[in-house]
Amino acid sequence: MDTWDLIKTKLADRIPTESFNEWFADSQQVFSENGKITVHVPETYFADFINRYYKTFLQQILDELKITKEIDFTTKSTSSSQSASIGKEFSHSQDISETTPKIRFKKPRFNENYTFGNFVVGPTNELAYATSIAVTEKPGYTYNPLFIYGGTGLGKTHLLHAIGHQLSHQYTDLRIAFLSAEAFMNEYIVAVRTKKMDQFRLNYRNCDVLLVDDIHILAGKVGTQEEFFNTFNELFDRQKQIVLSSDSLPKDISRLEERLMTRFSWGIIADIQPPELEVRIAILQKKAEKHKIQLPDDIALFIAKKIRQNVRELEGALNKVIAVAKLNDKKITPALVKKSLQIYSNDNENLTPDTIIQYIADFYKITPGRLKEKNNSASVVLPRQIAMYLCKTLTPLSYPEIGRCFGKKHHTTVIYGVEKIRKKIKDDPKFNRLIDSFKISIK
Repeated sequence: MDTWDLIKTKLADRIPTESFNEWFADSQQVFSENGKITVHVPETYFADFINRYYKTFLQQILDELKITKEIDFTTKSTSSSQSASIGKEFSHSQDISETTPKIRFKKPRFNENYTFGNFVVGPTNELAYATSIAVTEKPGYTYNPLFIYGGTGLGKTHLLHAIGHQLSHQYTDLRIAFLSAEAFMNEYIVAVRTKKMDQFRLNYRNCDVLLVDDIHILAGKVGTQEEFFNTFNELFDRQKQIVLSSDSLPKDISRLEERLMTRFSWGIIADIQPPELEVRIAILQKKAEKHKIQLPDDIALFIAKKIRQNVRELEGALNKVIAVAKLNDKKITPALVKKSLQIYSNDNENLTPDTIIQYIADFYKITPGRLKEKNNSASVVLPRQIAMYLCKTLTPLSYPEIGRCFGKKHHTTVIYGVEKIRKKIKDDPKFNRLIDSFKISIK
């Protein structure tokens, strides 16, 4: 039995069998001379992983056996100058991030349609778009973490794919991890069950860019949150880029640990809201071009007015129209579109913002004009916010469209007002009943 086999025997008693088999079973001593034990491992990244997670165990064994030699891990294709050593003279301050090799990292597959070039930019998503572009220019240093939030089907996933595309083209050696929060949770559960947490951590704590979709899914998952917290810290401390998407602001994700909520807000938070009419038309025209179809302006306008809240649904509606036209060998006409999109009915399509504003103004005994002017007195602010909330819940208008109905107010003012009313409804049952009565009476 050579020296390394003796060390391995002791090591096998101190770490899980699965971990030993994964990282040490195939290692072999090559020679022992000049104060060094040279050990071959299958891949270069084994050396860095062992150095990072098992250095303490090995040093204890070396001390017990009174071995003063260093252990030099290398592969057949690696020179000793590139290998990682463990022993009395090994520098404990060595930064693993600087020596991490190109490990066997599974390259993510990005949707070829989800690029920055295919993303239609407008007032409701320009911040998310601009910050996404920025992180690709200097990953890890600009807007880290980047937290993108918004409703379903508005383009959050598109931007994550676009970031991945751009970075993979700019930096061919960059290690990018892209997955959903649900996938992260499932992989964590499997790693715990199979006792392969070391491999799991290697995968995500040694990447250069971490892109996680639907991070709100981690809410209430205590173990997964703990693991993600540690992964986040590891990457952030090493200035690795983190991009997260969610359907809510960090503070609005229920059962999300305070420490994660805080960290998600460290960089920049960018929202995506439903697109305006002009942007929806542009999206339809762009999608139609991909199908090599000429979409008449009146058809695009009709569909854009019908589908207001969800870009994915907007694309689905166009796909349905195209499919119906091809199946029946017909041209895309207003009649065909109306028949194809009957399912997309709007119960409140005849309800206008002016009707809502007039109703609320009458109830609070003020003129409709006061709700639209720059007036922040208490007698105006609450009625205005209620009217904005009702416009958002009873009509398909986007935040910018509602803002224009209230004296060209910025869409963030509308968002703030709507959120204030939602909170008041949640906290005050009496106020909740009042809003319900407004909804019934206006309809």
